[in-house]
Amino acid sequence: MAKWVVATGRVMHDGLPIGRLHRETPKDEQDSGWRVFAGDETPEYLDDRHNIWGMYLRELLLGDRALEQLVSEPVGTAFERTGSGFARVR
Repeated sequence: MAKWVVATGRVMHDGLPIGRLHRETPKDEQDSGWRVFAGDETPEYLDDRHNIWGMYLRELLLGDRALEQLVSEPVGTAFERTGSGFARVR
């Protein structure tokens, strides 16, 4: 079954690279639990449901190969971009 991630419009539509991501407890069996952000979103931006989108996890991985090693990380982990890769921040 294909898994979903939740991403902001800054990543999905504005084309910004992923700046940070974290993994929450999945809402259902189709949800991977991954939440993806450019990193410059304001609280007001995030409060507007029109700025939040779903995408297939496999599509996300095709767009950024540095994420491949992170997808199996457990719930509660978080990462920030550091150059061409990601560093764990939680």
